[in-house]
Amino acid sequence: MTDPHTPPSVPANAPPPPPPKPSSGKSCLLFGCGGCLTVLLLLLISSFFMFRAMRNSLNQPPFPPFELTEDERQVLTGKRDLLGLTDGRAAPEPRTETPVILSGRELNGLLFMANPELEEIVRLHLEPDTIRGELRVGDDDQRVAVQVALGIRRQEDRINIVLRDMRIGNFGLPRFVRRALENEDLAAEFFDSPAKRAEFERIVQQIEIQDDAILFMRKAP
Repeated sequence: MTDPHTPPSVPANAPPPPPPKPSSGKSCLLFGCGGCLTVLLLLLISSFFMFRAMRNSLNQPPFPPFELTEDERQVLTGKRDLLGLTDGRAAPEPRTETPVILSGRELNGLLFMANPELEEIVRLHLEPDTIRGELRVGDDDQRVAVQVALGIRRQEDRINIVLRDMRIGNFGLPRFVRRALENEDLAAEFFDSPAKRAEFERIVQQIEIQDDAILFMRKAP
């Protein structure tokens, strides 16, 4: 009687098993062939758009002259004096708690009055809690368009301007670079002398950025 658990014997004259079929060379480990081609295609497309964005960011012309009317200049001069940004004179002591308000255009005008060389390099735009700047950096024949986002932070008696983001085209700085720049004192770039900055910080208690307006709350008398 045959034991059912015993495997059947192979006849001596049985043919050998067929050899394994050779690989067709069409298998891919991760995505399959179609997936690999798709990844390569996406890389090519991404490289194309990256190159186009960088090319469009190069060879930018300088900004055109920024012109203020005489009435605008007089109004802005009065606001500049209230903020302590006048050479050799202290700002008048505030009589009310009414803030000094600058529009986006006035903020640019104030910057260029203090630093005329920046007129063809930078333009500032105001959004809630953010100052956005567009810079045209480089030589006259080849300038790069750079976008920055700035915030204002008060630490004790110092007013600091901090970098939140910087982009060339659609490409931003790596995170570790942004973190390294967060502690840089960018406010010094907006004052043409330490004395003006000290007087400004003595007068201004708080700064609030709104949509196309920036409010400077002066310290109470």
